[in-house]
Amino acid sequence: MKKTLLTAAMAAPLFAIGTQTTFAHNPGGEKKAKKKAKHEHTCSKACTADMHAYKHGEKGHKCIAECHKK
Repeated sequence: MKKTLLTAAMAAPLFAIGTQTTFAHNPGGEKKAKKKAKHEHTCSKACTADMHAYKHGEKGHKCIAECHKK
């Protein structure tokens, strides 16, 4: 009986560690998860027949320094 209780007492912490789903150490995982998906371009008044004016966050937009100013 003692062996059974001792085995259960030793196995319980190992089971608890094995079922842990979140980890404190996540190198780069948070940044990738926060990255927003780019939206399809929708033409606006700024678009012309020769050229499109892409907004920040649309596919085809290339960021410049002014995009990240606050």
